[in-house]
Amino acid sequence: MMRWMTALALLAAVGPAVVGREAQEAAVPADKKLYVVAVSKATYADPAWRAVVEALVAKHQGRVVPYAGGVESARAQLAAWMPDYICFVARPEEAGRNFVVAVSRMTRQLDDDWSDAVWGILTGYDAADALRIAQRAEPLLVRRGASGLGPGYVSGLESWFAAEETGFWVKPAGQKEAAVPVQPDAAEALANGFNTMKPQVFYTSGHASEHNWNIGYKGPAGQFRHTGGDLCSVDTKGKTFPINSPEPKVYLPMGNCLIGHVDRRDCMATAWMHSGGVYQMYGYTAVTWVGRMGWGTQAAFNGGATLSEAFYFTSQGLLRELNESYPQYAGINFETYDQDKIDWLAGHHGLVKRNEKTGQMEMLETPMGLLWDRDCVGFYGDPAWEARMPVEHPWTQAWSRVGAGEWTLTITPLKDEGGPAGLTTLLPERLTGAKVFASQPGGGPDGKPVVTDNFLIVSPRPKEGYKKAVSVTIRVTGSPMVRPNRQKLAQALAEAAESKPAGK
Repeated sequence: MMRWMTALALLAAVGPAVVGREAQEAAVPADKKLYVVAVSKATYADPAWRAVVEALVAKHQGRVVPYAGGVESARAQLAAWMPDYICFVARPEEAGRNFVVAVSRMTRQLDDDWSDAVWGILTGYDAADALRIAQRAEPLLVRRGASGLGPGYVSGLESWFAAEETGFWVKPAGQKEAAVPVQPDAAEALANGFNTMKPQVFYTSGHASEHNWNIGYKGPAGQFRHTGGDLCSVDTKGKTFPINSPEPKVYLPMGNCLIGHVDRRDCMATAWMHSGGVYQMYGYTAVTWVGRMGWGTQAAFNGGATLSEAFYFTSQGLLRELNESYPQYAGINFETYDQDKIDWLAGHHGLVKRNEKTGQMEMLETPMGLLWDRDCVGFYGDPAWEARMPVEHPWTQAWSRVGAGEWTLTITPLKDEGGPAGLTTLLPERLTGAKVFASQPGGGPDGKPVVTDNFLIVSPRPKEGYKKAVSVTIRVTGSPMVRPNRQKLAQALAEAAESKPAGK
C-alpha cells in the first residue's frame, strides 16, 4: 500500500509527459486515440533506436513505456494507460517468435480476454529503416500492386504485375493486361516489376521460410532471397536479380510459412523493410496450415479496412469463435510452435477425439488451428499508419454522438441489399461497461453482437434485407474511460522502480 501511495504522490508533481517517469500526466479524453510506444530500456538507451521512439511520439503525441527484462514487464503500465495503439519498438535481435507470442498474449491481458489495443512491432534491418517507417505520416491508398498468386488479387488496380508458377502477367497504367512469356521462369520479370513499376502492395502464398520465398508452389520457378538486408530474386538457372523498390508498400504473405519470423537481423522480413519498401506487413512466425489469421487479414484488407485494422479485426473474430464455439479450449497457451510438436500439443491439451470408424485418435483441427494462429502471427510497422485498398462500399456508415458515452452508428444502403453482412469497427470513444442496442439485431453464432471498450462486432442486416436509403442504426452506450488509471499507474511505476538493478 505505501509503495504505490508514494509513487502516486510523486505523480502529482508537475513535469514532462513521459511514462515511466514520476510525472504529472494530463488525463486523456476517451474520444482521443491514445498511442503508446513500448520499448526495452536497452533499445531506448541506443541513440539510433531512441530516435525511432521520439519520431513516433512526435507524430502521434504519444507516451513512452520503457521496460526492463521481457516485454511482459510493460503490462502493468500499459494496463494503466489502456492505449488505443501500442507500437513495440524492438531491435531485430529482440523481435523473434517468442517476442511476437508474448506481445499477442500480453495485449489480451490489459483488462480482459480481448486484444485491448491495435498493436504493431516496429523493427528493421537497422535503425534507419525503422526511423523511415516511423517518420512517414502520409496515408497510403493503394493504386499499384504485385502478386505472386496470379492476377486475381490485383486486377482491379490501376497498374500491376503478377506471377503464378512460371507464368507472368503485366498491366501498365492505362493499358490492357497481357501475358508475357518468361524464360526460364518469372524471377527476372518480378525483380524488374518491383524496380520499375512502383507497386504499393504485394500478395504471396506458397512455400517460404525466414530466408526465402518460392515463386512456384507446384514446382521450381525461382525464389526471392536476401543477403545483407537486400532482397533479390534468383531464377532456376541460378542467376540473381537485385531488388531495390523503395516505393512505400504493404506486404501480405497470407499463405506463407515462417516469413514473418525475425529469427536474426538478416532475414526476409527485415530485407523487405530495407530494400523492399515495406512499411507494414504481417506474417507467420511458424508454419501455417489452417491459415485463419493469414487469409482472414487479407480478406478484411481487401474489404476496405486499413491493414492494421484488418489484422486486429481478424484477431478479434478468431477470439470470438474460440470463446463462443470452443470455450473449453480458449484458455490454452501452447508451449511451442515447433511444427514437429503439433501432434504432441494436440494430445497434451486434449484437442483430439476418437474416430468412431477407425478407432484412431484425431486432432480437432478447428480449435487447434485457431489456437495456433492466435499468437504466432506478427504485425510489423506503425499500427496507426493507414494503408488501405481503394474500396467503395454500396453503403455509408458514420458515428454520431448522442450524449456523454452514447453513440449511434448509422448504416445507409446505397442500393437494395447494399449493406454489410457482418461489421467489425473501432468505437469512436473508449467506453467502460459498453452495451449495444441494434434497431435490427443480428449477430454471429448466438445472434448476439459483441461490444468491448474499444470495438464492436455486429451483423446489422435486417431480417427482410437491406433497402436502398433505409438506414439501420446501432446504439452503443457506456461510460467514457478515464485514462490513465492513476492508482494502477502509480503502482506500476513503483514496481518498475523496485525492479531496477542495485545502484541504478
